[in-house]
Amino acid sequence: MKLRYKKMPEETRVSSQFNVSGICEVNMGDDSAFMRDLDVFLEAKQEWKDLLQAFKDHNLITDNYNTLFFEPRNEEERIRGYRY
Repeated sequence: MKLRYKKMPEETRVSSQFNVSGICEVNMGDDSAFMRDLDVFLEAKQEWKDLLQAFKDHNLITDNYNTLFFEPRNEEERIRGYRY
């Protein structure tokens, strides 16, 4: 997923992993960032959205282990909230 810091929107990173050692953090390659500080680019809608809001709106789901996140492939995954 494409991610960007809200304070630096011109700088984008690619990640879809949570920091399993922290709470509400995403691995950003060389560091980790709090989810509240990030926007995510949603391919399905072709728009940037607040990362936390994307999870609330079910535009993003997690894997079975809550270590990865991504866009749902179908409506069933969107409703369930995770992918096997």
